[in-house]
Amino acid sequence: MMFLALKGVDAKVTTIDLVRKPSFFKENYSGMKLPCLSHELPNDKKVIIDDAAEIEDHLEYHFPEPKLKFLQGENDGGAAKAEGKIFQKFSAYMRNKDPNTDEKMKGFLLDELSRLDKFLGSQSKLSGTFLAGDTMMQPDCVLLPKLYQLQVALKFYKDFEIPEGYENLHKYLNAAEGEEIFTGTRCESDEVILFWSAHGDQKKTQQFLRTRSGSTSLHK
Repeated sequence: MMFLALKGVDAKVTTIDLVRKPSFFKENYSGMKLPCLSHELPNDKKVIIDDAAEIEDHLEYHFPEPKLKFLQGENDGGAAKAEGKIFQKFSAYMRNKDPNTDEKMKGFLLDELSRLDKFLGSQSKLSGTFLAGDTMMQPDCVLLPKLYQLQVALKFYKDFEIPEGYENLHKYLNAAEGEEIFTGTRCESDEVILFWSAHGDQKKTQQFLRTRSGSTSLHK
């Protein structure tokens, strides 16, 4: 969604209930993963793509401006590798059920966040607010939504927050918060909590669901 918004491409977004898939989806997109892009080209040929990287490549080719991806061999200052193993370590920490290894998992995540913080303040990084300059590009579209999930899910379930000492990382996140393309395309925090609820403290989940249900009733 960030990639589309940065390109300025208007797209019809259809959400799919994977439990009760609508008939049009079963008939026309059988076997396709989500997210899935359907693009009708000028020659009346329809292209359907369900691989995120291939979707980005397709959009970059058909909507070349503004440029969001670096060509092979082009210097990106390390932006493409900035994410590292952050999502992997976040997921492992979030899914961990053993209280005896929780601090260890947390430490692995902190190591990755520290690495990212150092990269953001390094001389090797291309100068600018974001990973590869003063405007968001494809690497930011990959990293920022994952950092957002990390912040929301771990704050709720683990009382974890990115340490204040990671100044470069906080500066990066604050800059993203000021960009409507990021804040306007990300999912609601409630959705993040619900997505990770199977791996979190069930008491917190039940309390959250009760609060959410009460809030919904209040606004009927």
